[in-house]
Amino acid sequence: MNFQRMPILFLMILIFPPFLFPQDNGTAVEDQMRAPVSNPAAMGVGNSTGLGYRQSFDKEGFIRDFDLIFSMGNMAYSFLGNPGRTEHLFSGGARVSQGLYTGISLGWIHEEGWDTEFGLSLLYRPLSFLSLALKGEDLSGSPYGIVGMGFRPLAFHSGWASRMNLWTDARWDGEGYLTQSAGMSVEPAEGVKFSGFYDFQEDTATLEAAFALGNVEAGGSASGNREESFLQGDVHVYSTFKKQRTLTETGFRKALVYDMAQTIMDSPGGAYRSAFTWNGERSLLDFIQDMEQIKEDRSVKVIIFRNQHFQTSFANLLEIETLLKELKASGKIIYFYYDSLENYPYSLAASVADAIYLNPAGSVNLRGFAATRFYFRDFLENWGIIFQNFQSHPYKTAFNNLSESSMTPQERSTLEGLFRSLQQEQLRMLSGRSGKFTASPSVILNRGPFVYASEALESGMVDGLYYEDEFIKLLEDEKLTILPYSLSANRMEYNWEGSGKPVIAVIYARGSIHGGTGIAGQSIGSDSMAKAIRQARNNPLVKAVVLRIDSGGGSSLASDIIAREVALCNTGKNPKPVVVSMGGTAASGGYYIAAPADYIIASPGSITGSIGVISVFPDFSGFLEKFRIGTGTVKTAEGADSGTPIRPFTGEETDQMHDYIKAIYDRFTRVVVENRPVEQKDMEKLAQGRIWSGSQAAENGLADQTGGLRDAIIYAGKIMGDSENVRILEMVPGRELNFMERAFPWMKAEKNASWELLPEDMRQLLEFYNKIESYPRGEALYLMPYSPSELNFTGFP
Repeated sequence: MNFQRMPILFLMILIFPPFLFPQDNGTAVEDQMRAPVSNPAAMGVGNSTGLGYRQSFDKEGFIRDFDLIFSMGNMAYSFLGNPGRTEHLFSGGARVSQGLYTGISLGWIHEEGWDTEFGLSLLYRPLSFLSLALKGEDLSGSPYGIVGMGFRPLAFHSGWASRMNLWTDARWDGEGYLTQSAGMSVEPAEGVKFSGFYDFQEDTATLEAAFALGNVEAGGSASGNREESFLQGDVHVYSTFKKQRTLTETGFRKALVYDMAQTIMDSPGGAYRSAFTWNGERSLLDFIQDMEQIKEDRSVKVIIFRNQHFQTSFANLLEIETLLKELKASGKIIYFYYDSLENYPYSLAASVADAIYLNPAGSVNLRGFAATRFYFRDFLENWGIIFQNFQSHPYKTAFNNLSESSMTPQERSTLEGLFRSLQQEQLRMLSGRSGKFTASPSVILNRGPFVYASEALESGMVDGLYYEDEFIKLLEDEKLTILPYSLSANRMEYNWEGSGKPVIAVIYARGSIHGGTGIAGQSIGSDSMAKAIRQARNNPLVKAVVLRIDSGGGSSLASDIIAREVALCNTGKNPKPVVVSMGGTAASGGYYIAAPADYIIASPGSITGSIGVISVFPDFSGFLEKFRIGTGTVKTAEGADSGTPIRPFTGEETDQMHDYIKAIYDRFTRVVVENRPVEQKDMEKLAQGRIWSGSQAAENGLADQTGGLRDAIIYAGKIMGDSENVRILEMVPGRELNFMERAFPWMKAEKNASWELLPEDMRQLLEFYNKIESYPRGEALYLMPYSPSELNFTGFP
């Protein structure tokens, strides 16, 4: 072949920026901006979002051969113009399962008249280095098909795996007519791409070059054959919604403003979000992955948290602290800037920040932990209402606010022990500024809650007082380019998923535990949670399960059903390890479902334990008598009306209820002893309804170690024998709320609307009873005594 002019054309492509596009790189390989035209199934990979324009030219100049592509990811519209032909092409692609994608296309074509073409396509990536494609076009007219294969010869090298592709395509029609092409692409440096392919039927070779600058990719190509070294070329510009590996990545000195930490949710997506979400929400696992990306990004010199509330549990905050310390150890500088600083964000900033800056008119609201409860026994008795509180032990205090006149010694002892442990963690975090404080961390903490900006500066709590514009100028003076993270969070996924890659299933158990179907991200239904665990156990690709628990418990029966499914992961068919990761709470029923797991990892700030049983029955007989309200009962058995609120329990019924509670308590402790390294003789010291911090749980054998969600995933990978080459499958069991429920949450229960007018403690009481409506009357509960909000434990300002 005579390619004498090819080096000259390639040099033109390198020098002149108008030559800005890559050609199709094979139906099994192309999964970025040309996927809607090349292979719609590849849109399911998620890399094809953006705008693109391609224009052809020949020796005479630009010709009428161009593409205009607008893609929103899973759906795209393309306008294709050719000599004597125009086409409006609508494409769609979706992920069917791991490594398998399907696509559809519908085109309206105008030549001599209007016509339609319908197409289907498949993309299958069984391995991380092998890709197969099948595409059928014009299936309603004169059908033809394309079979493609892609291969990555450098898949064994993590850094170069996605930088070289080999591919081949074969095409046939109804008459068996066959054409074939083969090509190769390589990315020798980030953002610099070269490729070429050969069409065996046309005896034509094409060489290409492309460059990426952030979200813009540009390049050009030229084709020739044996007779003529140049026949035709193409140029284009693509603006992608996802950030690519970029040519000038290492040349920037970026200050990245992380603007997605207003709320760090324990589980992904799900029903806890409203219909109108915003960039300030992130799941914990998303945040972990964000920090890993930032750590590897050599262009980021500074990361800034500006007015980010970090609304999350204290347990999650401790994991965030670990992530930011690793970020700092990698050489990144961390700044915090706030108009006013609340308790949790300040504790985090004190632990990890290189500098903390505050608005001159702001304040630091630093406080420890506290819980205040109202006790309604005497108030209710004035109205003739009594709550019969059946507790396995005095430490099981969930309904004490109804059955007691004040805080009991056991309740006070439990809270004091828990808060001492949590306070140690907060003081440890504050000690990160010990060299800057003018007093010890404990003295600084006791100066709160409200410390005005000038006093905060004098005491060493902050490093400077600046208005926001002054803070920005401070960064600009350091020659930093300031960019919000939300604009660069979406990155191109270059690695092929591979259907055979081993999977760690992360199953989220969040909310109260009850029977039936739960609400995804809000409550734990025994049916939906057991089904999710069963699906993970029976899935041959799932090699380990991480059960992420953020629950204060609930129904004893529902907890037992879920715990049985966890146990079957060890003793049933298709056994696989289960690692529990405790979030903000994993107490009572939340601990019960954790106990049968192979390994339990608790955050130092988790609330766990509460091994005990409780049930409550209201008695309104005094109220009815007081207001002279009559009642009438018809029954076929002596105890048929037992537990109704119109009469008190008899002595025999009371004894039966105590026996019932004791039997369920004995089952709880037996499950713990059978699965945890705890002797029966030591069980009573740990149980009886006592609650523990995660640190205390690790010390007394209720947990195996302290750590976070990432530690649990890493440990599960080690059990599998592969802690790196794994895929995470997140599962949030339960039904999703519909659009109206998410957009207007007050519509779910009209009675909630008036609650906002009530004092905080009354509102918590009503919300608590709204939650336990899902439990059958009188059901024994594995229920933690306090909600996270009662313990000042949720990180909300």
